[in-house]
Amino acid sequence: MRNLLRSGGYYLISGWARIKDDVYYDKGHTWLKIEDGFARIGINDFAQKLIGPITEIVVPSIGQKIERGKPSFEIRFRDNSLTLVAPIDGHVVKRNEKVITDPTLINRDPYGEGWIVIVSPLDLESSIKLFFSPELAAVWMNQCFEILRKKTCEFIQDGGNLLEGVLETQNLEKRDILLKEFFSSGSS
Repeated sequence: MRNLLRSGGYYLISGWARIKDDVYYDKGHTWLKIEDGFARIGINDFAQKLIGPITEIVVPSIGQKIERGKPSFEIRFRDNSLTLVAPIDGHVVKRNEKVITDPTLINRDPYGEGWIVIVSPLDLESSIKLFFSPELAAVWMNQCFEILRKKTCEFIQDGGNLLEGVLETQNLEKRDILLKEFFSSGSS
């Protein structure tokens, strides 16, 4: 696989984004980790690097039901916002108050301290079949990277790595195209 390395518990996507090798991935660019029958949910590294510095996150309340494919989280960055859909059906049992207070934790540690919520899934066994394994996610995310690379010209001088926060460098029309390409919802 071109542009894909594995190192220290991660797949490295074109030297730009990481895929943690012990979580499952959704096409909405969220990840899910199973812990004692609960699902810890966060945003993957590709998404946070595409978005850039996150200034605010709005998450469901404890006890609130979320539904796969339905708007559930709102990410705000600069003068933009992005609504992410839930990767699984269930009820929120815990919110990451640290990330609500300091949303840049998502940028600094998307698979660790930057998790968003913990959910009690309604049907974990059936739901998990809808996710990418880390290996398949690495292939898929490498394809996402190649699409992003082709649609933007935001490369650094030393050979072509995309800049983090590439959305910030795009005009509104191009930003909306990219958001629709990589997320099922657009910006507001």
